[in-house]
Amino acid sequence: HTVAHFYCKNFKGEEGDYVLLSAGIEGYTTSPKFVRRSDVHQQQFKRRLARFEKAFDTDVTVNSFSTDDMEAWIYDEMKEVSDTERRNEYACLHAFFNFCLKKDWIQKNPVSNVDKPEVSTKEPVALSVEEVELLMEKAQLVDTGSMVPFFALAIFCAIRPAEILRTNWDDFNWEDGIVVIDGKGARRRSVDIPDTCVKWIEPYALEDGPVAPANAKKLF
Repeated sequence: HTVAHFYCKNFKGEEGDYVLLSAGIEGYTTSPKFVRRSDVHQQQFKRRLARFEKAFDTDVTVNSFSTDDMEAWIYDEMKEVSDTERRNEYACLHAFFNFCLKKDWIQKNPVSNVDKPEVSTKEPVALSVEEVELLMEKAQLVDTGSMVPFFALAIFCAIRPAEILRTNWDDFNWEDGIVVIDGKGARRRSVDIPDTCVKWIEPYALEDGPVAPANAKKLF
């Protein structure tokens, strides 16, 4: 056991008074559930949490943060980052404080009442609601609906077709609502999955393997 694990287990006090932010982060990033995530997911979350931890005094505790604090961090401190990075920061911190909540280190998640950042997308051509409904309806009828996840990710997450073809089912983190995409130049990024997209994809989701069928290019 690490010193942080011992500290969290034996000195948490009531309402997490004695759980340091550093100890909480180590507890989260070494938890069985976290270490089962993909390497990319772990690296990205650790990077964000390290940046968050570095911004505060070493004696700050996990229950020190209010909704106002988290709103200031996400919207003021993160004002220079992209919309996507801000959304990913929100997802990371929300997941971390959820972990703290389940451990009874805090009474409520301070991120929960912060407005979820919106990601603006610039699409050359936007389909109307009616066109989207028609496309998804037709997709369900072709090849037993194998292309439904492909179109859902393209429409609701603005993921490029070539990127979807490189995406596997184990790239999804359903609890945190993100999918890790293999983008241009071998760069990987996390993309938020809206609830509408999740509802379309879940009936076709598998444990592993590619998201798109082998004959996707022919069907597309």
